[in-house]
Amino acid sequence: MATFYRRYTPQQIQSILEEYEPRVRGKGIRALAKKHKVQGGHNLIKYWLSKWDGTVESLETLSGGDRRSILTNREKNKYVDRYITRRSKKDAVQYPEVKVHIENKTGKNISLPTVQRIGHELGHTSKKVKRVLKSEGMSSLCVFSYDLLRDKRFQRKRGGVSKKVSKDRQKSLGLHRRNWNALRTSKT
Repeated sequence: MATFYRRYTPQQIQSILEEYEPRVRGKGIRALAKKHKVQGGHNLIKYWLSKWDGTVESLETLSGGDRRSILTNREKNKYVDRYITRRSKKDAVQYPEVKVHIENKTGKNISLPTVQRIGHELGHTSKKVKRVLKSEGMSSLCVFSYDLLRDKRFQRKRGGVSKKVSKDRQKSLGLHRRNWNALRTSKT
């Protein structure tokens, strides 16, 4: 559900601010907000006062405030997404390298935080992608889960005594009784 706020013209704001008198009862910021039913309240009037220099022109809204991307969606996919995907298979991605790559290919000047933001928007991290073979699939997950359950940091504590993870939690991790027993015997 969207909230719609009333728009005030610079002339309306000017007339409200001309009534303001500091340290006079009934002419303060809160009183003016209540009297004129300003939806933003006294904080909005404080903001108007910070911009106001006594003229209507100072209250005019300036253009801007949007953040258009330097790169098009096609350029993002082509130069950022593909490059990071290729590089993350060998090493962890280094965003300064991605920045240089983009500048060389497009000829556009782009900042490092912008490159990092685009990478994160595309779902990339600065870590190397770990690939698991199909043959390792479930068994490596079970070994990892078994080690996770044995680790004392992941055991719950009740009344000062640590307890093992419940059977329901083991099932949710994919450790059914046959896998669990097979892992336990193979570890010893």
